[in-house]
Amino acid sequence: LRNQSKHQSVKEAKMNICVVSTFDPTKGLNFDKFKEIYTNNAAPTLADYISEWGIAKINDYKSVITYNCSDADRLVAWLSTDDMKQWNADNGCSDEIYFLNK
Repeated sequence: LRNQSKHQSVKEAKMNICVVSTFDPTKGLNFDKFKEIYTNNAAPTLADYISEWGIAKINDYKSVITYNCSDADRLVAWLSTDDMKQWNADNGCSDEIYFLNK
């Protein structure tokens, strides 16, 4: 699944970022639920600094999201908010963030 924001072109993106999310199966979250929540709630929030993103299923309890990001600090700050930390704790989700050169 790939989406492109109307607010920025891909050429404006300054950094590629990859977030690997792992879900605890005992908490009831799986890839399909995560994708729906992310697509409907998180993605619109990021439109100011994410020009394009894609999400892929690794297995039922792991996903990879790639971003073309014009403000990596804002993305990392968003991923690190108290609300996001609480959501991750409640849903058994952990994220690994990778900054890509290309």
